[in-house]
Amino acid sequence: MKAAVLRSTNAPLSVEDVQIDKPGPREVLIHVAACGVCHSDLSVQQGLVPYPLPTVLGHEAAGVVEAVGSEVRQVKQGDHVITCVSAFCGHCSFCLSGHLSLCGSLETRRAKGEPERLSIGGKNIRQFFNLSAFAELMLVHEHACVRISPDIAFDKAALVGCAVLTGFGAVTRAAAVRPGEVVAVIGCGGIGLAAINAARISGAGRIIAIDRVPQKLDLARRFGATDALLAGGEVEAAVLEMTKGGVDHCIEAVGLKITAELAFRLVRRGGTA
Repeated sequence: MKAAVLRSTNAPLSVEDVQIDKPGPREVLIHVAACGVCHSDLSVQQGLVPYPLPTVLGHEAAGVVEAVGSEVRQVKQGDHVITCVSAFCGHCSFCLSGHLSLCGSLETRRAKGEPERLSIGGKNIRQFFNLSAFAELMLVHEHACVRISPDIAFDKAALVGCAVLTGFGAVTRAAAVRPGEVVAVIGCGGIGLAAINAARISGAGRIIAIDRVPQKLDLARRFGATDALLAGGEVEAAVLEMTKGGVDHCIEAVGLKITAELAFRLVRRGGTA
């Protein structure tokens, strides 16, 4: 198959022929139909996050199951699926208590001594996040993918496995937003828009979207924001005035020092950022 290989940091990816193994008993072979580019991918490519090279990046993916291993029960050939960054075993203490993302079981990857799922010329390639989606095919553990309706467009479904869950989880799990509360979201990209949508679903009384791109603020309103503020020198004062002292929760979806500091300043005493 063809895949985009990262061989050194701060260098372009090279499209190469990569060998992919056959599915093991609990593995699934997926034809990749769409894949997003996440900041995590860029951080590895830029050398900001160390990772063994060479590797094939990519983890926000959607596609169609081509083949399954003999013990796979979650999906079947022909199913449309999205991938999951946090593969899980399903029976450890973390999984059984509902904290699947904390599962550290080695069952979700190949055992030591076994060949890696990907290789070039007989040399193993480390799989990124147990997925490596910048490729024509993926070979993953069955708990690293989830079946979806065939009616959902692949390019939209691909974002669910990372960007959507990050924003949605920040609101519903980390912040645990309750009906009537006031939420601010800084940054209206994929994660921020998902957070806005989650706040709306959670019943937030007021949702303040903040971004420096007017078109993103228009999208934010469509996703559920009640207020939209253009980022700038007066945004802090505007939010504090609008809310009479600050918001209950602030979701920072940019990842910069300046926006993280702003998030804390926007939250009223006892709130979360």
